[in-house]
Amino acid sequence: LNLKFNFVTFKNANTGFVAGDGGYLITTTDSGNTWVAATAGGTGLTSIDFADSLNGIGSGYNGRIIKTTDGGNIWIILPSVTNRALYSIKYYTYNSAIAVGEMGIILRTTNAGINWQTQPGFSQNTLYSLKIFNENSAIVFGDYGNIIMTNNGGLVSTEQNVLTSVPSDFKINKIYPNPFNPSTTISYSISKTSNVVLKVFDISGKEVEELINKNQNAGDYKVVFNSISQSVSSGILFVTLKINGNLY
Repeated sequence: LNLKFNFVTFKNANTGFVAGDGGYLITTTDSGNTWVAATAGGTGLTSIDFADSLNGIGSGYNGRIIKTTDGGNIWIILPSVTNRALYSIKYYTYNSAIAVGEMGIILRTTNAGINWQTQPGFSQNTLYSLKIFNENSAIVFGDYGNIIMTNNGGLVSTEQNVLTSVPSDFKINKIYPNPFNPSTTISYSISKTSNVVLKVFDISGKEVEELINKNQNAGDYKVVFNSISQSVSSGILFVTLKINGNLY
């Protein structure tokens, strides 16, 4: 085959898939000793992941998302909400998955791919690589040193170390938009490794959520707060930043 292959994955010790341009796949059932050509049709494929022995999902160019429920013999095209290239796709659980790609696009499904929602992002920098740790935690890597993390399945807050020059002070830089509807991005700076506690409060002074409570290295960070899962009405919010117990 005169093709460009973009990704390889094995769902067990014997069965593997290689995805490439033109929607082509090659598969093996004997640990890579022999390969059989297949196709999922359409544009190029960039990533494949399996939730179990039967259920798999794939991503590709032009927002392409495909799925199999028979172990990879037949693939169907799922509805997408973007025409941007998707470079990595992974399952959290059987029903939940996340895809990332061109110009910072982040998509999430909670119903096995039937519907996809665009998640709040940070920038237009393309995201290429995605790692799932458990049903809540994931990390994404992209252009210009972008590192994006979530500890709640991507629903409420996402943290990013932008990896710019070391800041000179501890401070909250920007909360935008505020008033928010339904999400807002909070940016802050850490001048040296410290224990960081970042909390969100509503207009009455009630604590809505603790977004960060851990040690962080020096750098510039951004957190996306999405009010939908917290049942918080859109409006003005207040944010506090504590560094080693001191309020900034």
